[in-house]
Amino acid sequence: MFKPPRQIKCGPLANTNSVKAACILPIAFFLSVHNTFSIASVSGTEVLDIPSITATKITRDTRSGDVVATDWIQLSPEGLRARQSGPQTKFEYLQNFKQEKLWMMDWSRKILLESSPEEGGLIGQEGDNTVLEEFVAAVGETPQSSVLTAVPCMDLVAVEVGVAKWREQNVTVWSCEFAGGEHFSEVFYSLQWGLVVREERVDQTTIELSNIKSAEFSVDHFTPPTYFRKTDFRELIIGSPEIGNYSE
Repeated sequence: MFKPPRQIKCGPLANTNSVKAACILPIAFFLSVHNTFSIASVSGTEVLDIPSITATKITRDTRSGDVVATDWIQLSPEGLRARQSGPQTKFEYLQNFKQEKLWMMDWSRKILLESSPEEGGLIGQEGDNTVLEEFVAAVGETPQSSVLTAVPCMDLVAVEVGVAKWREQNVTVWSCEFAGGEHFSEVFYSLQWGLVVREERVDQTTIELSNIKSAEFSVDHFTPPTYFRKTDFRELIIGSPEIGNYSE
């Protein structure tokens, strides 16, 4: 039976390997974006079939309707940019499909962590990955979101339910189920955009796109700025280690 991931509490900033204060949002943001948007490799669709759009991805608590997270999205056959609104607007996820590279960028400090989908995102980078490993262990086997992918239900079993109208668009409705038949979510696939645009999960989370618009981007839009400095995972998420007392 599917169980929602447990809540992780970030401890105080100290010289330990436990999850640090203020770590949860950037890590959760990266993993949600990376899991959702490995479009070229995960969905099996041709990169050229990906639409060129801007959109807002909104995550809500289904019961209360409260907005949990809002991500600003720029997507094209060239790549993807995703930036979370609110306190963590300094973090941005960038993926270049043709170069097969991805980056997590911190605009406030002008630093970035570079990786590739084959390397598993941030895992495997130099530095202390304990924070990420603890978070991944806590998330466990939570299925990836299908929103913004070209294949309903991703790695779950997709059962077509029927057709419906969503924001004046024609959509096909799919039930996403585990191999044993247990229902996990219901998703809407937009025939206009060729993407999943809405997902309602059994854990009372609803993920939905809004303000979808066609857009054009420059050739270098999905490449990070040259003045950003490369770093490791520890500095990106936690910060530089404290300098100890000097002694001869």
